[in-house]
Amino acid sequence: MTAVAIWYNEIGKGVWAVSDTLLSKSDGAGELIKDASKVLPLTVARRQVTSQDKDIEWSAIRYGPELGFCFAGSSLVAQNIYLALVPLLGNVKTFSEDFVPKLASVAEYVFSYSCERWEDYKYTLGEAGLFELGLFGYCLVEKKFSVYLIRFEKSDGVYELKLHAHENLKDNDFFYLGDQREKVEELIGKEFASGGKPGRPVDRAPKNVLGDLINDPNWETIGGGMQLAISTSLGLEMYATCTKLGSQITYLGRPLDTVGKLDEGMPLGNFIY
Repeated sequence: MTAVAIWYNEIGKGVWAVSDTLLSKSDGAGELIKDASKVLPLTVARRQVTSQDKDIEWSAIRYGPELGFCFAGSSLVAQNIYLALVPLLGNVKTFSEDFVPKLASVAEYVFSYSCERWEDYKYTLGEAGLFELGLFGYCLVEKKFSVYLIRFEKSDGVYELKLHAHENLKDNDFFYLGDQREKVEELIGKEFASGGKPGRPVDRAPKNVLGDLINDPNWETIGGGMQLAISTSLGLEMYATCTKLGSQITYLGRPLDTVGKLDEGMPLGNFIY
């Protein structure tokens, strides 16, 4: 199963997302893998057609908007949708030099694509293929942060995908995807209401709560490590985590120091306590 929380963090200057990294077996009995990526970058890359003569010419690649993409439910379906969206949105062609899609338009495209794919998956997977998607980021056109959730609603025994837009975010607005939603939302709400304490800043309430659940053996469907992403007006950044000053830096619950560097660069050089 999965636990993913998205929230608007005014102190942190953007939309934050945190998840566990455990994938359970399809029947929920036991772990499958403990280092699954559930929060992923999704970037729109645009090229303008600059000549329509015999040989078509293209402009340099322009990037944006850059979103966070997260999921719960069927990893097979959600990851397959994501893997298809990466080249689709990463190769957008336009005749307009000034074209920049709104974040809402990207969300609507992702929703439309997900609906199309579900029409196939529902016959082969049934309820085992149900999933939730979350999209979040900064709109370069409207100059604001937004969160979009794609979820199933059941009516007369039929599951139908719905797109829920949250475009006027207030500080500490949060959204949860995954296992035991009511219980986890209650815990996060209480954490925000507590006002925080040393080592548990209130603006990171969802991170604090998911960290507790990941380390609690009584929550068998939430576990592994932690994944963290932050969307600011400059784009999306993924973060490694560490528990305290001087402790080991990890990503997806795995240490990074054993992997090495990329020449002189340090992959995922950002980390948060």
